[in-house]
Amino acid sequence: LGRAIARGTASWNEQLAIRTGWKSLPSGDLRKARAGVRYPLHYFAQQMIAVSDNTAADHLLHRLGRSAVEAALVPLGLREPQRDTPFLSTREMFALKLSAAPSLRAAYIAGGPTQRLRLLARVDALPVSLAQASRWTTPREISSIEWFASPGDLARAMVALQTLSRRPGLTPLRAILARNPGIEFDRKTWRYVAFKGGSEPGVLSFTWLLERADGHSFVLSIVLNDSTRGIDTAAAVTVAQGAVDLLAKAH
Repeated sequence: LGRAIARGTASWNEQLAIRTGWKSLPSGDLRKARAGVRYPLHYFAQQMIAVSDNTAADHLLHRLGRSAVEAALVPLGLREPQRDTPFLSTREMFALKLSAAPSLRAAYIAGGPTQRLRLLARVDALPVSLAQASRWTTPREISSIEWFASPGDLARAMVALQTLSRRPGLTPLRAILARNPGIEFDRKTWRYVAFKGGSEPGVLSFTWLLERADGHSFVLSIVLNDSTRGIDTAAAVTVAQGAVDLLAKAH
């Protein structure tokens, strides 16, 4: 989105209509919005980051184009962008894990990028529902159907986004990334906190870019995967808080 705004092919105030076919499952409440209601791209971006609104993310993906998002992966610092090609919408991920027949899911996993892209036409036609999601309590295909990034990739992405925010017209990026800090922070110690998290059964990801009041900056990224059971989120938050406390005192 930032790159499109810099090129002049999108703007923060551009109005985008909600489409039924682009609605996804929670988290987020934009899925409840009536089709045809319009919101500015700034709002979609804000909801995508602040509350991990999946419908907001998918509307931006469709508006900008899958190929444009894929083209941004290398500049953002991902070392293995082919693992995220084609770049799934959140609805497609849900459909693959909740609705797809085992044969379709197996074909997607085994296929290369071109074959996978063709198969997504079948995936997009599948229904997804809250009832299906409520039964999803254990990890499913977390090493084969996902968005893949290492902690280092996520750290580089955070830094790249901060760099991008310094370009003319892109300062809203910085505020959007700081909308939800994820955990409690001492604002006397930390003058700026950018955060994005994500989760599903067996997967938990926290990434922060932290600017300390004395001018020192840090990136903290915690990624946990377990193919057999869910992640203990409370324990992970405790570890994250402890890491932040150590960074507050680091020289």
